[in-house]
Amino acid sequence: SGVLLNHDKAIEYYKEAATLYMNNNDSYYYSQALFDIGTSYYNLSQLDSAENYFIKALEIGKKAGNYDVTIGSLSELSEVYIEQNLDQKAIQRLDEAEDYLEGTEDLYRWGQHRLSKGRVLMKLKDYIQAKKNLEEGLSISRQIGAAQLQKSLAYELRKLHEGQSNFKAAYQYFETYSILKDSIESVEKTESLQDALVKYETERKEKELVIVKAENDRRKWRNRLLTLGLLSGLIVIYGLISRNKKNKLIYQKETELEVERRKIAEQELEFKKKELTAKALQLASKNEFLQNLEVQVKELKSSMDEKVSKTSEKISRMINYDAVDDREWEQFSKEFSSIHQDFLDRLKNEFGSFSKSETRLISLLKMNLSSKDIANTLRISDEGIKKARYRLRKKMNLKSEVDIQGFLINY
Repeated sequence: SGVLLNHDKAIEYYKEAATLYMNNNDSYYYSQALFDIGTSYYNLSQLDSAENYFIKALEIGKKAGNYDVTIGSLSELSEVYIEQNLDQKAIQRLDEAEDYLEGTEDLYRWGQHRLSKGRVLMKLKDYIQAKKNLEEGLSISRQIGAAQLQKSLAYELRKLHEGQSNFKAAYQYFETYSILKDSIESVEKTESLQDALVKYETERKEKELVIVKAENDRRKWRNRLLTLGLLSGLIVIYGLISRNKKNKLIYQKETELEVERRKIAEQELEFKKKELTAKALQLASKNEFLQNLEVQVKELKSSMDEKVSKTSEKISRMINYDAVDDREWEQFSKEFSSIHQDFLDRLKNEFGSFSKSETRLISLLKMNLSSKDIANTLRISDEGIKKARYRLRKKMNLKSEVDIQGFLINY
């Protein structure tokens, strides 16, 4: 019933299960059934009923040592109270949940907890603590690769910064949210295609079994007729016609299957390209922020005493170290090569070897990034980009009327 999203029907089954577990003194699964009933009521927006069952599940789950139900009930109760605008009760439940989470390595639940707490603190206008919880949650979700959770946290951070008129940060989180939303939808579409492919494979095998059974039946009749010495020539002809039809049917189905496989491969490649572009844009955004910060540090250095000046120099070195982290480029190069296979090798074979900086510029041009994003990613000026493109064009002996970016995209 849960799969069909028929929550009313699901509640009936969950209540039957709860009665059975209670009669058999199975507190562990009894608490789970109560929690599932509360979840169904919550999905139906029947908040009072949801609250009652979550409280029961929490009480039984604690006694039975059901950790998942205990943490889940506390989190869901906080969501119920948020919906009812009972923010202090929501905070109380979240603090109780945090006590249970202390010392555990359940990172996904930690991320969910930070999201819920950040939402409540935003409603209470405690923006500093709200921002801290949401940023910690985003860091955790990135660490474990929980895309859906990252999307929700980025959305809340966008709202928080927008409410404080910090539109630059709000826009950055909105971009992160949009990229994650597109990526998740792309993955879901790929999974849907894969499900359709599995279904098709199953149906094809079932049809093949029917064909095999029919073929076996025909063989039995053919043997009988051969034994009687009747219609042997007709049976041979019939068998050939039937086999030919079966081979045509199998060939048709295999052709359809190959088309579906190609579609899925194209979807997966498109998803990888979007993901790589998102990483490149994030790197560009980070470097743009570091450049702006470095300018401000230099201004501070020129206007303050010697002690502050030394501290400013130290900060500048830290900024430059973070901005030129080769580990990020190594990971980027691996992912680029897996998507654009043998692209760089073909370029080297035709135009000779390229330096590290030239290879990075070629990769970013191939991804069709803007000159501004390329400049931020490589931490050079717009004029520097123009000179680098000119030197690269000259090295590849391209005519002046040829657009080097268009050439690399289509190469």
